[in-house]
Amino acid sequence: MKRLIVFLGLLSWAPALCAAGPVPSYDERFAFAKDYILALSDLKGIETAAAALPKNGGKDVVGDGIQRMAFAKKAKSDILSAKCLMEKYITSKDEMVATTAAQIVSVYELLAGNMDERLKLFEDLYSPEVVKNFDDYQVVFMKRQSDLEAKTEEIYYMLTSCSVMVTHVMIKPEADKEGKKSYLVFNSVQRSELKLDLLNIFGNRITEGFQEGFSYLDSAAAILYQVLSGPHKSLNE
Repeated sequence: MKRLIVFLGLLSWAPALCAAGPVPSYDERFAFAKDYILALSDLKGIETAAAALPKNGGKDVVGDGIQRMAFAKKAKSDILSAKCLMEKYITSKDEMVATTAAQIVSVYELLAGNMDERLKLFEDLYSPEVVKNFDDYQVVFMKRQSDLEAKTEEIYYMLTSCSVMVTHVMIKPEADKEGKKSYLVFNSVQRSELKLDLLNIFGNRITEGFQEGFSYLDSAAAILYQVLSGPHKSLNE
Protein backbone atom coordinates (compact mmCIF):
# COMPACT_ATOMS: atom_id res chain seq x y z
CA MET A 1 0.00 0.00 0.00
CA LYS A 2 2.92 2.37 0.71
CA ARG A 3 4.08 1.96 -2.87
CA LEU A 4 0.60 2.89 -4.07
CA ILE A 5 0.81 6.16 -2.15
CA VAL A 6 3.88 7.04 -4.20
CA PHE A 7 1.93 6.48 -7.41
CA LEU A 8 -1.02 8.50 -6.15
CA GLY A 9 1.38 11.38 -5.67
CA LEU A 10 2.08 11.19 -9.37
CA LEU A 11 -1.52 12.15 -10.12
CA SER A 12 -0.57 15.79 -9.54
CA TRP A 13 2.72 15.50 -11.42
CA ALA A 14 2.96 17.07 -14.88
CA PRO A 15 5.09 14.72 -16.99
CA ALA A 16 7.46 15.94 -19.66
CA LEU A 17 5.17 14.48 -22.30
CA CYS A 18 2.67 17.25 -21.56
CA ALA A 19 4.96 19.72 -23.24
CA ALA A 20 3.43 21.79 -26.02
CA GLY A 21 2.92 19.99 -29.29
CA PRO A 22 0.24 19.09 -31.81
CA VAL A 23 -3.26 18.97 -30.33
CA PRO A 24 -3.97 15.24 -29.78
CA SER A 25 -7.04 13.39 -31.00
CA TYR A 26 -9.32 13.22 -27.99
CA ASP A 27 -11.47 10.59 -29.72
CA GLU A 28 -8.41 8.35 -29.81
CA ARG A 29 -7.76 9.01 -26.13
CA PHE A 30 -11.29 7.90 -25.28
CA ALA A 31 -10.85 4.71 -27.32
CA PHE A 32 -7.47 4.16 -25.66
CA ALA A 33 -8.88 4.51 -22.14
CA LYS A 34 -11.80 2.22 -22.97
CA ASP A 35 -9.51 -0.46 -24.41
CA TYR A 36 -7.23 -0.25 -21.37
CA ILE A 37 -10.22 -0.91 -19.12
CA LEU A 38 -11.13 -3.89 -21.32
CA ALA A 39 -7.54 -5.14 -20.98
CA LEU A 40 -7.87 -4.89 -17.19
CA SER A 41 -11.14 -6.81 -17.49
CA ASP A 42 -9.26 -9.76 -18.99
CA LEU A 43 -6.99 -9.81 -15.96
CA LYS A 44 -9.96 -9.60 -13.60
CA GLY A 45 -11.39 -12.68 -15.30
CA ILE A 46 -8.09 -14.48 -14.79
CA GLU A 47 -8.01 -13.43 -11.13
CA THR A 48 -11.53 -14.79 -10.60
CA ALA A 49 -10.71 -18.06 -12.36
CA ALA A 50 -7.52 -18.49 -10.31
CA ALA A 51 -9.48 -18.15 -7.06
CA ALA A 52 -11.70 -21.04 -8.14
CA LEU A 53 -8.81 -23.44 -8.80
CA PRO A 54 -8.54 -26.53 -6.55
CA LYS A 55 -6.36 -26.08 -3.48
CA ASN A 56 -3.18 -28.05 -2.86
CA GLY A 57 -3.61 -31.46 -1.35
CA GLY A 58 -6.81 -32.47 -3.14
CA LYS A 59 -7.68 -36.14 -3.57
CA ASP A 60 -8.07 -35.96 -7.37
CA VAL A 61 -4.45 -35.17 -8.16
CA VAL A 62 -4.71 -35.87 -11.90
CA GLY A 63 -7.97 -33.96 -12.26
CA ASP A 64 -6.56 -30.98 -10.33
CA GLY A 65 -3.48 -30.98 -12.53
CA ILE A 66 -5.49 -30.99 -15.74
CA GLN A 67 -7.65 -28.13 -14.43
CA ARG A 68 -4.67 -26.00 -13.40
CA MET A 69 -2.83 -26.50 -16.69
CA ALA A 70 -5.98 -25.66 -18.67
CA PHE A 71 -6.30 -22.49 -16.57
CA ALA A 72 -2.72 -21.41 -17.35
CA LYS A 73 -3.17 -21.95 -21.10
CA LYS A 74 -6.46 -20.05 -21.19
CA ALA A 75 -5.05 -17.26 -19.04
CA LYS A 76 -2.06 -16.77 -21.33
CA SER A 77 -4.37 -16.62 -24.35
CA ASP A 78 -6.46 -13.92 -22.64
CA ILE A 79 -3.35 -11.95 -21.70
CA LEU A 80 -2.08 -12.00 -25.27
CA SER A 81 -5.49 -10.87 -26.53
CA ALA A 82 -5.39 -7.95 -24.12
CA LYS A 83 -1.84 -7.11 -25.21
CA CYS A 84 -2.97 -7.11 -28.84
CA LEU A 85 -5.75 -4.71 -27.93
CA MET A 86 -3.21 -2.14 -26.73
CA GLU A 87 -0.47 -2.71 -29.32
CA LYS A 88 -2.22 -0.70 -32.03
CA TYR A 89 -1.75 2.46 -29.97
CA ILE A 90 2.05 2.20 -29.95
CA THR A 91 2.13 3.85 -33.39
CA SER A 92 -0.19 6.68 -32.35
CA LYS A 93 0.83 10.20 -33.35
CA ASP A 94 -0.16 11.26 -29.85
CA GLU A 95 3.14 10.82 -28.04
CA MET A 96 1.56 10.34 -24.63
CA VAL A 97 -0.77 7.63 -25.92
CA ALA A 98 2.08 5.86 -27.74
CA THR A 99 4.42 5.95 -24.74
CA THR A 100 1.75 4.78 -22.31
CA ALA A 101 0.67 1.99 -24.67
CA ALA A 102 4.25 0.76 -24.96
CA GLN A 103 4.52 0.56 -21.17
CA ILE A 104 1.22 -1.31 -20.88
CA VAL A 105 2.22 -3.78 -23.61
CA SER A 106 5.53 -4.46 -21.88
CA VAL A 107 3.70 -5.34 -18.65
CA TYR A 108 1.33 -7.70 -20.47
CA GLU A 109 4.35 -9.37 -22.09
CA LEU A 110 5.74 -9.98 -18.61
CA LEU A 111 2.40 -11.38 -17.52
CA ALA A 112 2.36 -13.78 -20.50
CA GLY A 113 5.87 -14.98 -19.63
CA ASN A 114 4.82 -15.35 -16.02
CA MET A 115 1.92 -17.55 -17.07
CA ASP A 116 4.35 -19.72 -19.09
CA GLU A 117 6.33 -20.22 -15.89
CA ARG A 118 3.15 -21.14 -14.05
CA LEU A 119 2.25 -23.70 -16.74
CA LYS A 120 5.74 -25.22 -16.54
CA LEU A 121 5.38 -25.45 -12.77
CA PHE A 122 2.07 -27.28 -13.12
CA GLU A 123 3.47 -29.61 -15.79
CA ASP A 124 6.40 -30.52 -13.56
CA LEU A 125 4.28 -30.77 -10.42
CA TYR A 126 1.82 -33.19 -12.00
CA SER A 127 4.32 -35.32 -13.88
CA PRO A 128 4.01 -39.04 -13.06
CA GLU A 129 7.36 -39.20 -11.27
CA VAL A 130 6.57 -36.27 -8.99
CA VAL A 131 3.01 -37.40 -8.24
CA LYS A 132 4.33 -40.84 -7.28
CA ASN A 133 7.08 -39.49 -4.99
CA PHE A 134 5.69 -36.08 -4.04
CA ASP A 135 7.23 -36.05 -0.56
CA ASP A 136 10.67 -36.10 -2.17
CA TYR A 137 9.89 -33.02 -4.29
CA GLN A 138 7.61 -31.08 -1.97
CA VAL A 139 10.20 -28.61 -0.62
CA VAL A 140 11.49 -27.81 -4.12
CA PHE A 141 8.04 -27.17 -5.52
CA MET A 142 6.93 -25.09 -2.55
CA LYS A 143 9.96 -22.85 -3.11
CA ARG A 144 9.26 -22.57 -6.85
CA GLN A 145 5.64 -21.71 -6.17
CA SER A 146 6.56 -19.08 -3.57
CA ASP A 147 9.09 -17.44 -5.89
CA LEU A 148 6.59 -17.40 -8.74
CA GLU A 149 3.88 -15.82 -6.60
CA ALA A 150 6.29 -13.07 -5.53
CA LYS A 151 7.22 -12.39 -9.14
CA THR A 152 3.54 -12.32 -10.16
CA GLU A 153 2.79 -9.76 -7.46
CA GLU A 154 5.62 -7.51 -8.66
CA ILE A 155 4.28 -7.56 -12.22
CA TYR A 156 0.74 -6.78 -11.10
CA TYR A 157 2.13 -3.88 -9.08
CA MET A 158 3.37 -2.41 -12.36
CA LEU A 159 -0.26 -2.10 -13.44
CA THR A 160 -0.75 0.67 -10.90
CA SER A 161 2.01 2.59 -12.67
CA CYS A 162 0.26 1.97 -16.00
CA SER A 163 -2.99 3.31 -14.60
CA VAL A 164 -1.31 6.47 -13.35
CA MET A 165 0.08 7.00 -16.85
CA VAL A 166 -3.40 6.47 -18.31
CA THR A 167 -4.81 9.14 -15.99
CA HIS A 168 -2.44 11.65 -17.58
CA VAL A 169 -3.78 10.62 -20.96
CA MET A 170 -7.25 11.38 -19.58
CA ILE A 171 -6.43 14.96 -18.64
CA LYS A 172 -6.55 17.71 -21.26
CA PRO A 173 -2.97 18.91 -21.76
CA GLU A 174 -3.95 22.49 -22.58
CA ALA A 175 -4.35 24.75 -19.55
CA ASP A 176 -7.46 26.87 -18.97
CA LYS A 177 -7.53 30.66 -18.56
CA GLU A 178 -6.27 30.32 -15.01
CA GLY A 179 -3.31 28.22 -16.11
CA LYS A 180 -4.74 24.99 -14.66
CA LYS A 181 -5.34 21.67 -16.35
CA SER A 182 -8.89 21.43 -15.14
CA TYR A 183 -10.53 19.41 -17.94
CA LEU A 184 -10.63 15.77 -18.90
CA VAL A 185 -10.45 14.87 -22.59
CA PHE A 186 -13.92 13.27 -22.43
CA ASN A 187 -17.38 14.73 -22.68
CA SER A 188 -19.87 13.88 -19.93
CA VAL A 189 -21.35 10.93 -21.84
CA GLN A 190 -17.93 9.38 -22.50
CA ARG A 191 -16.89 9.98 -18.92
CA SER A 192 -20.00 8.21 -17.59
CA GLU A 193 -19.42 5.32 -19.98
CA LEU A 194 -15.89 4.74 -18.69
CA LYS A 195 -17.03 4.90 -15.08
CA LEU A 196 -19.79 2.40 -15.80
CA ASP A 197 -17.30 0.06 -17.51
CA LEU A 198 -15.13 0.10 -14.39
CA LEU A 199 -18.08 -0.49 -12.07
CA ASN A 200 -19.37 -3.38 -14.17
CA ILE A 201 -15.97 -5.08 -14.01
CA PHE A 202 -14.71 -4.24 -10.52
CA GLY A 203 -17.85 -3.46 -8.54
CA ASN A 204 -18.76 -0.58 -6.27
CA ARG A 205 -15.78 -1.08 -3.97
CA ILE A 206 -13.62 1.10 -6.19
CA THR A 207 -15.91 4.09 -5.63
CA GLU A 208 -14.73 4.31 -2.03
CA GLY A 209 -11.07 4.74 -2.89
CA PHE A 210 -8.36 2.36 -1.79
CA GLN A 211 -9.45 -0.27 0.69
CA GLU A 212 -7.47 -2.63 2.89
CA GLY A 213 -7.03 -5.91 1.06
CA PHE A 214 -7.29 -4.45 -2.43
CA SER A 215 -5.29 -6.38 -4.98
CA TYR A 216 -2.97 -4.38 -7.24
CA LEU A 217 -5.45 -5.03 -10.05
CA ASP A 218 -8.32 -3.50 -8.06
CA SER A 219 -6.04 -0.61 -7.15
CA ALA A 220 -5.22 -0.04 -10.83
CA ALA A 221 -8.96 0.28 -11.50
CA ALA A 222 -9.52 2.52 -8.46
CA ILE A 223 -6.85 4.94 -9.71
CA LEU A 224 -8.80 5.40 -12.95
CA TYR A 225 -12.14 5.77 -11.17
CA GLN A 226 -10.69 8.32 -8.78
CA VAL A 227 -9.77 10.64 -11.65
CA LEU A 228 -12.99 10.06 -13.59
CA SER A 229 -14.98 10.93 -10.46
CA GLY A 230 -12.72 13.78 -9.42
CA PRO A 231 -12.98 17.56 -9.79
CA HIS A 232 -11.83 17.75 -13.40
CA LYS A 233 -14.54 19.06 -15.70
CA SER A 234 -15.86 17.26 -18.77
CA LEU A 235 -15.15 18.81 -22.18
CA ASN A 236 -18.73 19.94 -22.65
CA GLU A 237 -18.98 21.72 -19.29
